[in-house]
Amino acid sequence: MKTISLTNHAIQRTSQRGISFEQIELCVSFGERINRTGVEFYILTKKCLQRLKKVTGVYMERLQGLTVMTEMDSDGAIEVITAYKNNDSIRIIKKKRKRRSKSEKIVRQ
Repeated sequence: MKTISLTNHAIQRTSQRGISFEQIELCVSFGERINRTGVEFYILTKKCLQRLKKVTGVYMERLQGLTVMTEMDSDGAIEVITAYKNNDSIRIIKKKRKRRSKSEKIVRQ
């Protein structure tokens, strides 16, 4: 498994939302990966939780809808930008554009 690091924003938001680092690791390991707007989203769906149950023996319903937004670090490590819980996040993320527009790229740099 790749190294996972958290940005300062991710540390602040996960502590506010009660999301532990172990939950983030589970989401990155077992979650559905979607590339949108230049970042990767990992989402724990019901299907992902069924796979996780086969490995751990426990169905972790509390993790359903956990979404982790990441990007690759210069070292090849996964850098977590933010994490949140939303049962509709997979539907919302799939509606996003696959790439950022030029104006969004300029603002980010």
